[in-house]
Amino acid sequence: LVRDSFPEGTEVADPRAGTVLWVRMPDRVGAMQLHQLALQRGISLTAGPMFSAAGGFGNYVRLNGALPFTERIREAVGVIGVLATGLAEGMPRHALLDWMEIRHGP
Repeated sequence: LVRDSFPEGTEVADPRAGTVLWVRMPDRVGAMQLHQLALQRGISLTAGPMFSAAGGFGNYVRLNGALPFTERIREAVGVIGVLATGLAEGMPRHALLDWMEIRHGP
């Protein structure tokens, strides 16, 4: 699902164990900005810089896989992917939020 929803160049970690999935997006996608946009849509994700004292992992996000995979989670991952794609394409934040509201509702 992540590979289908996120921008071209996104890489997904292949975890051997655990309940989180690390996603590396193209360098032009800021994880903190994606985190804030997702929160405005009611979706929680963790931005990579939150795990670095030096502010590294600026284009990484961590998705929680501890909950059962439901339709709601599937939709949330899709929305995150659309937001990330908009950021990758250079869409301004306000335009991206307006576009998301038109496409997916408030």
